[in-house]
Amino acid sequence: MFAFLTGAAPWWWIIAGLALGAVEMLTFSYILIWPGLAAVAVGLWLFAQPGLSGGGQVALFALLSLAFAVAGRAWVMRRKPPPPEGAGLNRRAARLVGRRARVAEALGGDLCEVEIEGERWRARGAGPLTPGDERGVRGADGMTLLLED
Repeated sequence: MFAFLTGAAPWWWIIAGLALGAVEMLTFSYILIWPGLAAVAVGLWLFAQPGLSGGGQVALFALLSLAFAVAGRAWVMRRKPPPPEGAGLNRRAARLVGRRARVAEALGGDLCEVEIEGERWRARGAGPLTPGDERGVRGADGMTLLLED
C-alpha cells in the first residue's frame, strides 16, 4: 500500500514537514505544527536508517505526530498563564477589587456613589462616607462595590 515511499528520499518528508509548518504559519491553528515536526523527524530518521519500509515510515509518522501533539499540548498548557482569579467578562465589579475609589456622592446610610477611572459605581461602606474620601474596594455584591473601612 505504501510501497511508493520505500525508495523515497528523506528530503520528501522534510519538505512535507516544512510545507505543513508554512500552512500552520498562515492559519495559526496550532494543529499542523505537530505533524510537521513529525514529518521532519521521519526525514531525519531516514538519513540515519535509510532502509525503513513505506509502511514503517507512515507508522513512524503517525506515532511521532501523536507523541508531538501530546507533548506539545502539555508544554503549551504549562506555559499558558492562569486566568486571573475571579475575573470574567460578566463580572465587571469583581475586577475592581483592590482598586482605590473616590466617593463622589453620599446617598444616605451606608450607600454612596464612587468614581474609579471616571466611571461611577454604587458602593456600600461602613462608617460615614463623605464626598472626596478615598477608600479601597474589598469586594462586590452584584453591581454594588463593598468599600474598606
